[in-house]
Amino acid sequence: MFKKAAFLTFCFSVVLNTHLHAGWPEDGWEGVHSLRVVHKGQTVNFDELHQHLATEEEKITRVLSPNDPKNIVLASISFLGGEVPSLHTYPLKSHDDKWLVFESGWASSFIPHPVYDQAQRLIKPYAAKLQNEDLTLVDKEQLVDDCNKVAEGQRYFEDQVRPRFHFFDQNPLPIEYILERVAGVFAEVDPSEGSYAVFKELEKDRNAVSYVKSILQTTQLEAAQRISALSQKIDFLSGVSLELIKELAAITKSIQEKLFKQERELLNIGSKVISTYWHSEQNF
Repeated sequence: MFKKAAFLTFCFSVVLNTHLHAGWPEDGWEGVHSLRVVHKGQTVNFDELHQHLATEEEKITRVLSPNDPKNIVLASISFLGGEVPSLHTYPLKSHDDKWLVFESGWASSFIPHPVYDQAQRLIKPYAAKLQNEDLTLVDKEQLVDDCNKVAEGQRYFEDQVRPRFHFFDQNPLPIEYILERVAGVFAEVDPSEGSYAVFKELEKDRNAVSYVKSILQTTQLEAAQRISALSQKIDFLSGVSLELIKELAAITKSIQEKLFKQERELLNIGSKVISTYWHSEQNF
């Protein structure tokens, strides 16, 4: 494509929100006022490319909740080469010419309802008053205003974002899948290397997932056995007694509390795994 290709660079922008974020010097980061790069006497200006990426990302993040911690990556490939060294940039796009969007997490924030969380947050406070038909005029006006906000967010996504960006409609990934993928990367790491510490931490997470999963499966099996045993007491001729219903309620409550605690613990480990090993960069 080009007679000379001096270097190939992937330009990533990671968005935590719509504002720029810089790391601190003590964390190994160095801030620069410009992305102008001098290569073999030639000055190449990446500022324009960076601004282009930032503009595209802002369109995506506008439809996310301000509290959404989702990382978003857009990617482009830049070549510096040719008879007269110049910068040629190609955004990575899907077959239908849409920007590829890579996100951290089990599934996309944008599919199928990008403003779902916003709708829940805005509309939920009105639920009780709506049920009791106890809305004041001020409440009604605010409710209409909040509904309009949700509608505007959804319309913006449909008109300005969806036509230009491709979101990966992946099925939620099991924690075990991510752990095994990462374990494969570190499988050949030498114990003398610094990254071996990451592998040891990964092993702890894998063991924790296995342990909680085994406890969860045991609880589910015990629950099935207890409910099955109780069902044997049902007399289909005389019906269900109050004592039987109370016993079933007690068993259900006990099982519900155990399952909730264990599934929450598994979810917490999964969130830690994703935040540590499965950012949008690794996903990409």
